[in-house]
Amino acid sequence: MSSKFQTALLIGIAIVVGMLYMRRPEKQIPIVQDIEVIQPENRSITVIGQGEIKTNLDKAEFIIAFDTDGEELADARMKGEKIYKEATNILTTHGVEENDIVDGYTRVQVRTASSTTADKKIYGYIVYRTIKVTLNYLDELNALFMDLQAAGVYEINEITISVSNIDGFRERALQLAVE
Repeated sequence: MSSKFQTALLIGIAIVVGMLYMRRPEKQIPIVQDIEVIQPENRSITVIGQGEIKTNLDKAEFIIAFDTDGEELADARMKGEKIYKEATNILTTHGVEENDIVDGYTRVQVRTASSTTADKKIYGYIVYRTIKVTLNYLDELNALFMDLQAAGVYEINEITISVSNIDGFRERALQLAVE
């Protein structure tokens, strides 16, 4: 395309755009329509209520952890089994049900000399063991901890104290809020 033709085309487009821009819009005639508003049949009412329930904490969950050591792995395991049985006996005498006593993990660690040679001598074994316990009443908690300590269990972790039947209390609070 020649530059004269491009210039003429550009001027023509500019004139058309200017005419469209300057053109006044015509007055629009309103269209009369019958509009019918239909209310929905289902109506709703929003009500806000509050229900409050107070209760005492009555459930404790915790993890008992202990370790035993020995020159032989069998000795370390037997010592660990002895502490485990003693701990479970203490738990059952304090009213903890068998299904509320759950075995955790057992881990064995080898004790070796800290040498840089590839031939490391084994000096013994350490057996770590945990038990997860759920106590459904808190009256015995202090006495239970004291008896476990006397049995050689010195580590109690992740103690959580809560309400055992929280769903029932939530339902009752909801009923009070509705009333």
